[in-house]
Amino acid sequence: MVSGKMSQNDIKTTIKEMRKEDLPLVLDLINAEGWDYDLVDVERILEIDPEDSVTAVSGREIVGGITVACHEGRGVLGHVVVKHSWRKKGIGKDMMIKVIEKLEAKRIAIIELYSVPTAVEFYKQLGFRKIGDLMIFVGSIRTPIVTTPSMAEIGDLTAQDLESVKDLDRKITGFERGNIIEKLMLPNLGHSVGLFEEGRLVGFALGRLGGDSAEIGPWIMERPNRNDATALFTAAMNRLGNRKTYIEVPDENKTALQIITESGLNPQYPVQRFVRTKLDVKPFGPGVMSYAALEFG
Repeated sequence: MVSGKMSQNDIKTTIKEMRKEDLPLVLDLINAEGWDYDLVDVERILEIDPEDSVTAVSGREIVGGITVACHEGRGVLGHVVVKHSWRKKGIGKDMMIKVIEKLEAKRIAIIELYSVPTAVEFYKQLGFRKIGDLMIFVGSIRTPIVTTPSMAEIGDLTAQDLESVKDLDRKITGFERGNIIEKLMLPNLGHSVGLFEEGRLVGFALGRLGGDSAEIGPWIMERPNRNDATALFTAAMNRLGNRKTYIEVPDENKTALQIITESGLNPQYPVQRFVRTKLDVKPFGPGVMSYAALEFG
């Protein structure tokens, strides 16, 4: 679907559906913001949701983009970017309106995004409201840490654990996002770990590689406690090796914040969780130790 749009200053841009061939140029815009993404990261978004991401195009130049990953009833906007020389011309607003129209036409009840502090007012003007704060941490553990869970066992996740991971994620987060869990977990089985009690999955941390860096999330626990949470987190970090690793932690989860701070990872920057919905969406509870990548929510 293509729509023409005259934005401010009479600069004509076209908002159109993002295609796989657009991704290298979109990635350039994303990483111009100082983010550390690899091509595989944005390719994964289109694999999960090939219809809802958009680009803003002027002539043959991509000057903006929004990536979107939808699951049942919920759409997460991952990257909202406009080329620096094209800002303050209404392009970001044009793209946002187009995405909102697309998602509402599909009866998506919750539209969610994660905002840096400087963009908060922009999203409020589009009907979004804040429901939580997160801190993005980054770093590595140079010496493997050995910890022992108190009442359970740590083990590598296998493909046979996929349905249990989906079930536990649904139970703790309240969202059905099995399509995202599958795309994050199955290609990264050597980097993802589970916490098991008598063979039953009671926690997990999904790790994955992207270029020279790595990420942990979601990190979910049925009954969060300091000892088991530390064991699960450090097992995931050890499997990622000495790589720069990112993790997104909700401010309300003091246990996770303390574990990560003591591990030596450094706070990089804060983000705020926003939703556009008529539903009563609340911050995640204590079982959500860390989110998935922000582009998945």
